[in-house]
Amino acid sequence: MTKTFIEKINELIDEAILEASAEELEQEIGLPGFPSEQEIENFQNIIATAIRESRRARLLASKQAFDARRSEIRDQSASVRKRDRSISEMIADIATAMTRKGDQMPKGLTLAFRNESEAVSDDFVRETWEKLVKLGLIDPD
Repeated sequence: MTKTFIEKINELIDEAILEASAEELEQEIGLPGFPSEQEIENFQNIIATAIRESRRARLLASKQAFDARRSEIRDQSASVRKRDRSISEMIADIATAMTRKGDQMPKGLTLAFRNESEAVSDDFVRETWEKLVKLGLIDPD
């Protein structure tokens, strides 16, 4: 027997298995060369356990990344609030950010404003300035 002959026989066996109906395959479970029902169940349990562990690890990694990012944002917000910027400097920064041309803005970001006839509060200016800092449109330093 040559290697080619054995490979051909294996291909024919593979084809026969693939073409067999589910009932035919179920009848052969446990026969020589086929796994038993217990082996199939064990294998399914191993796969299910591996999937659960993988999902658990991915969820944990995602939670850790989320918590790290949230902490980073909190730290940035706290450091922005500690800056000694006057309201007039913040307004100047906001005006500069709003007059940037499209090629200087991050891709996909459009900045718009409404013309408020009433005076705006210092808190509103500070919040707007902090949001633009977070977006990277204003350098806080």
